[in-house]
Amino acid sequence: MASISSSHRLHSISASQALTTSTTSQSLTISTGSCTLDSHLSSAGLPPSKVHELCGPPGAGKTAMAWPQIPSYQDTA
Repeated sequence: MASISSSHRLHSISASQALTTSTTSQSLTISTGSCTLDSHLSSAGLPPSKVHELCGPPGAGKTAMAWPQIPSYQDTA
């Protein structure tokens, strides 16, 4: 079998390095667009490295709140 050169291998990091990187990148938050909701969140916004779930009854505005957030998350990627 032919060996793969090191320039074609994927860079790997340990789980502890990934955790350290993700916890240090949480200082950046994205505003929800609602001052009241941002003030109630412990980080004054939503960290881009986390998955968020919006819950509520139909017609409560979950989609209306989520759509403006999409460009903000795309800019952090």
